[in-house]
Amino acid sequence: MTKSCPPNPKAVPQPATWWDARLARRLVTPLLGTPVTPNHLTTLRLAIGLAGAYYLLFGQFWLCSLGALLIALSNFVDHTDGELARISGQSSKIGHFYDLACDTLVTVLLFLGIGFYVGVHHPALPVPAQWLDGIAGIAVALIFFLRMRIESMVGKSGTKQASMAGFETEDVLYLRRS
Repeated sequence: MTKSCPPNPKAVPQPATWWDARLARRLVTPLLGTPVTPNHLTTLRLAIGLAGAYYLLFGQFWLCSLGALLIALSNFVDHTDGELARISGQSSKIGHFYDLACDTLVTVLLFLGIGFYVGVHHPALPVPAQWLDGIAGIAVALIFFLRMRIESMVGKSGTKQASMAGFETEDVLYLRRS
């Protein structure tokens, strides 16, 4: 039987307000007191996202559909690490940086995977799709860098997204089509 560490008394977990965060919190609550850490869940998110980006490269309907499903699942799993960190008191700057780095990598590879597929299967486009998606990937990396800078200057409140009826702006990611 493993001995569980008590939650950090300084960390007061706030209730999840968004639908996906609420579900993520319910799913990770049983992990309290286990050896699973938020960084384990971040690594799981990264692995799922990498697999999704990989399957987008093939261009076959079912593989692209699997890739899109894995990317959407990866975006959902991204909520689990933060929720576990909050309810267990295991939040850290390094963990937050690791989470943002994984978010950036998965999102950049998503765009590059789509660009590779479009470029190979639709070569008659006036501008190579790989260039456009490469630019989009660079823009995403820049956005994540700027987000980190804003957070370091004014705190997380400076990067708060708009929300309505329990949905955040980023939740549109669940609506992607393959």
